[in-house]
Amino acid sequence: MQLDDTQRYKVAMARELAGLSNADEVRKHTDSTDLGMAYAVAFGEAQWDIRELLAIIAELTGAGK
Repeated sequence: MQLDDTQRYKVAMARELAGLSNADEVRKHTDSTDLGMAYAVAFGEAQWDIRELLAIIAELTGAGK
């Protein structure tokens, strides 16, 4: 089974976020100069990404049925 375009996009977004390796990259990704706010935004995005990835896994494995 292959991922559809939406699923591939969601995986790409999760990979992008997971690839952030330092504070400057987090600030740039979130467009925030406030480091605490940048990390808070990135954390919220990570939570969303995890939910989306779990939904993809459930759909691919039939676990959500």
